[in-house]
Amino acid sequence: MPVLDVAAIVVKACSWPGVEAAAGAGTSSDPVVLSAGGRSFARISADGVELTLPPLVRDMLVETGRAVALPSTAHALVTPDDGGAIDLDLLRLAYERARVTTAYRAPTRRTRDQPR
Repeated sequence: MPVLDVAAIVVKACSWPGVEAAAGAGTSSDPVVLSAGGRSFARISADGVELTLPPLVRDMLVETGRAVALPSTAHALVTPDDGGAIDLDLLRLAYERARVTTAYRAPTRRTRDQPR
């Protein structure tokens, strides 16, 4: 099985606005965790990228062979191809979902001048 270049993926993902990487060795027992707005969206190890996705999206990726379902509810594992690369569009999808969810759920504060 090809080994994933964890460092290259982390560098690419951290170039997106608001992405933070939590320290990890990038091994299967100590993955690098990516988050946006305090919301985790991916765990990266040499084995692949574990993405948090809506169940329907995860199921479509599994059906088309682009990911492997993990026992946890909405997680999918995207494994590297023969060249050791992954589809970064799937990582970007998980990032965009985390970013939009965080923005949607952010509390809004009213000022005294705003009507109720």
